[in-house]
Amino acid sequence: MLRMLMNTVLKGTVKISKDTVILEDDFYVIGNTFIFTPKEASDTMMKLFLINYSVNDRQKEEEAVEVFKQYLKLCEDASEVFLMISDEMANLLLNTSAKIPAFGLGTWQSKPGEVGAAVEVALKAGYRHIDCAHIYGNEAEIGETLQKCFREGVVKREEVFVTSKLWNADHASEDVEPACKLTLKNLQLEYLDLYLVHSPSSLAIGTVQLTEDCMLGYDPARMAKTWKAMEGLVEKGLVKAIGISNFTITKTENLLKTAKIVPAVNQVECHPYFQQPKLKAYCDSKGIIFEVYAPLGSPSRVRKQDSDPDPLDDPVIKEISNKHSATVGQICIAFQLHRGLVVIPKSVNPDRIRENLKATEVKLDTEDLQRLKALDKNLRFFVGTFFVKKSVTIEEIWDVAADANFVLTLSEGCCMECKDEHRSHDSCLWTGVLNMKQACNNPGIIKGSGLLCHNV
Repeated sequence: MLRMLMNTVLKGTVKISKDTVILEDDFYVIGNTFIFTPKEASDTMMKLFLINYSVNDRQKEEEAVEVFKQYLKLCEDASEVFLMISDEMANLLLNTSAKIPAFGLGTWQSKPGEVGAAVEVALKAGYRHIDCAHIYGNEAEIGETLQKCFREGVVKREEVFVTSKLWNADHASEDVEPACKLTLKNLQLEYLDLYLVHSPSSLAIGTVQLTEDCMLGYDPARMAKTWKAMEGLVEKGLVKAIGISNFTITKTENLLKTAKIVPAVNQVECHPYFQQPKLKAYCDSKGIIFEVYAPLGSPSRVRKQDSDPDPLDDPVIKEISNKHSATVGQICIAFQLHRGLVVIPKSVNPDRIRENLKATEVKLDTEDLQRLKALDKNLRFFVGTFFVKKSVTIEEIWDVAADANFVLTLSEGCCMECKDEHRSHDSCLWTGVLNMKQACNNPGIIKGSGLLCHNV
């Protein structure tokens, strides 16, 4: 059987034997990622091939061999390919070693009376990831549906990955566990697979109507206490993993100064017009899964302006959708899946729910991905001003200056192969551009990070 060694770096050429993988000298394994650097690859051929490895211990030798045959075939004409494999739908591996389905159903704006039917349709269609939150006001109905599907044998509890979120008014350390238990009661579950801090901005306990007085804002010391209480939920078995949502690089760095448990996920806005490559690269470097909400640009969002550009109307995306006989929405979703992200589009329309699932079957080529990457406008639709005082600017909410000045490097800061320093990157693979200010002579791996540093 194939097995992954978490937090381990190995080097070598892969060969398949009956029970293990033999490694020689042009293949790396870091965490849950295989990294190929073919010896004979020319500049026009594939330089890197990543497999977000999510195969369980039942994976057969023949299936593994097929994966590497696909790699050799793709090597002929691809410049960069991301392939996720699993026994069913693609999964990513959390830093807890648990699997998270890369595709799921979002339930924001799904009204009571509609959300239950939507979840049932999704589970019957093949969804195995449901994203919830207390503030959505619909967890009780979702809980009823989950129990119905469990009783009827549609799915087993252990087959469904359920996420919920700690609301902003429950950040006080003494309020975290009661809030989680309320969510568990409403969802009728004994545990959550993932529990996220919904936002770094706090509200006063009991907040019903948003006023200046109840807006406590972001405070790193308070958030450190919130996170400690979140860690306590893991210790008590109420949740399997904990994570964050709407956190910037700066706020995540602050959290990690005192955290005992590294967040498993950061769930953020991301779509073709707002791709957040630097934040994604930062999360990659910390072993934090990058999860996407609003992958279509959230056309039904509150405060949408008629003048706002809409990814669903983009001519490039329409061209690519016609090329693949897919919808524009499917291309937006497939783009994020090809980037190795977790995507949770929302819908209560049965046909749209099934249609979104078909996005997992769309195979984008290198040209498609390059054209989609070029659409990035750094355009944030969810500015987050709802929960902070009027005196706080959007730039302050999202740490625009601090994140822009943050250098993506580690304390070792060097390539494992050539040992050269790489402390001032203009761009690299983590920005989606195959270029570096200080390129090394050999392909390499930035020590301890899982990020690549490649002279291309």
